[in-house]
Amino acid sequence: MSLAGFKKQINKANQFVSEKMGSAEGTKMEDEFVDLERKTDVMTNLVTQLLSKTKEYLQPNPTVRAKIYMHMAAQGAKYPQPEGALGDIMLKAGHDLDPQLSDYASALLDVGSALIEVADTRDALDAQVHENFLVPLHELDEKQLKEIAQHRKKLQGRRLDYDCKKRKGNKIAVEEVKMAQYKFEESKAICQQEMTLLMGNEVERIHQLSQLVCAMLEHHKKSADTLERLLLLLNKRVQASSRNGNASALPKPTTTEESQANQGKLETSAKGTNPLAGDSDSTANPKEETAISKPCCRAKSDYKAEKDGELSFSGGQMIILTGKLDENWFEGTLDGKFGRVPAKHVEILVDLA
Repeated sequence: MSLAGFKKQINKANQFVSEKMGSAEGTKMEDEFVDLERKTDVMTNLVTQLLSKTKEYLQPNPTVRAKIYMHMAAQGAKYPQPEGALGDIMLKAGHDLDPQLSDYASALLDVGSALIEVADTRDALDAQVHENFLVPLHELDEKQLKEIAQHRKKLQGRRLDYDCKKRKGNKIAVEEVKMAQYKFEESKAICQQEMTLLMGNEVERIHQLSQLVCAMLEHHKKSADTLERLLLLLNKRVQASSRNGNASALPKPTTTEESQANQGKLETSAKGTNPLAGDSDSTANPKEETAISKPCCRAKSDYKAEKDGELSFSGGQMIILTGKLDENWFEGTLDGKFGRVPAKHVEILVDLA
């Protein structure tokens, strides 16, 4: 450090101590400038917290998050979503129990697959928020806010140097005082310009917030759609399993009346949890039913499913009916598959109650 630079540092320290412990007063900034500094401090604190809390929202486990960011980023590792971990457990158990022999195993596979879908949507949320929200915030923090902080620090140093020389009066050459004042005014103008630019760029920041909300909304919509389809499927499995007499897990009543009451409660619960579920079948004992006594229809011609959720069938096949959507569509099961059935392609043998 040169001798002039060393003297300047001495002047700054002298003025700082005099202001804090003595009667010296520093140059007062205008109210507009002070308000800009306050808003800049708020923005700096906001960006720091948004970066931290958004990462916590996307990846709650701090240990795993740290490993991904510090050690496994080069390998493209993804954060292990809890829905995916739960889904993997159910898929493994479902295969081990053999879905060909167990309705519960099939249900485990259904739930496991749905949870994997939810985890995938969570991964998509993570990627979208990172690209459209976190990256711009990080750039703002690393560039504009750091530059403003450096300008403000330089301004504070130049103010202390100017005030010290001004306070010494005749001991300092007039040209030296004027030069210190010029540098102080220069730094002040730069700071004011940069802080005004920061606070004026609201359109871009509002757009970033909208990107965050859009990503969250898309994630929740897709997750809700997946879970609604899953719940509808599980409700149908409950009904189908009950009709097939596979209800060993249910408490066995001691009377026929109690059996019918429990069966009715089961089907009401299956419908009540999802407004999309169709009307339940008769609550009669499924072991006493014959195939023709169930609500069913016969295919009048071949039909190939045109959309997801529809059943494909051949002419003459029997389809068990589980519900009616409207005048044009029924719901039913065929060969263990559940879906929509076009009314014009079938002949009703036993109508729905």
